[in-house]
Amino acid sequence: LADDCSETKLLHALEKQLVGQYLKHPRSKHGILLLVNRGKKGRWGQVRSALTFSALVESLNVRAREISQDARRGVHVSVMGIDCTGS
Repeated sequence: LADDCSETKLLHALEKQLVGQYLKHPRSKHGILLLVNRGKKGRWGQVRSALTFSALVESLNVRAREISQDARRGVHVSVMGIDCTGS
C-alpha cells in the first residue's frame, strides 16, 4: 500500500527489493511494482515538492525506465498504480 510508505521507501522497494532481490535469479527478467492508494495519504515527498499519487507513480516509472535501459542489469521493470479514491 502506497499510503503506508514514503517516497523514499517506495524507491527502495523498486531498487533493492524488486530488482535487487526478486529479480536476482538469472531466469527472472521482468517485474512490476504495484502501488495501491486508498486515500489515507494525499501527497508523497517533501512539503514544497510533494507529489500526488499519479505523479509518484510517474516519478517511480522514470527510475524504472532507467533501470530497464541499463543493459548490465538485463531486467525490465515498471510501476503500476491503482487509485481506490475515485479521483
